[in-house]
Amino acid sequence: MERLRANPRPRRGATGGGFTLVEILIVVVILAIIAALAIPYFESPNLEAEIAATRRNIQVIRQALDLYRTRLSMSQWPATLDTNWFMGNELPRNPFDPNFPDRLEVAGAGQATRIHPANRYLYTGNAPAGGAYWYNPANGIIRARVAAQSTPAESLRVYHEVNMTSEPTEEMDVHTAGG
Repeated sequence: MERLRANPRPRRGATGGGFTLVEILIVVVILAIIAALAIPYFESPNLEAEIAATRRNIQVIRQALDLYRTRLSMSQWPATLDTNWFMGNELPRNPFDPNFPDRLEVAGAGQATRIHPANRYLYTGNAPAGGAYWYNPANGIIRARVAAQSTPAESLRVYHEVNMTSEPTEEMDVHTAGG
């Protein structure tokens, strides 16, 4: 008669039922590669939403400036933006800088011909750059500053996309043509 074992399961090594450390590491590496490839696709919709929302906010501010200038039959742009022109008595929040809704930098008299702020990004290191928005009362131009992106070229691309401006080359000045 055959002798019965107390444990009917075969020994682990006898059938190869487990995974080796190498097999587990290969699976982990494959998952890490897939995650690294997929993450940019999940981040991009957030950036695109911020760009779209900021563009809309610039349009709202631009409409307020135009309405103010038209209603008062002014030949000049207002010296600054009045927060009472906007819902909630504050500027529309810049999605790239939602913590500081009323941060506006107004260009000085020496910047009358500028069409872009000297600093296009919200922060220089950890210090705020001046304002979430930049306004030049000499020409009525409003620009939104953006958060720095992964590279300087990407940051500049996002700035121009948000503000619906063309991307100047490095040699081009930020002043108006001929000025």
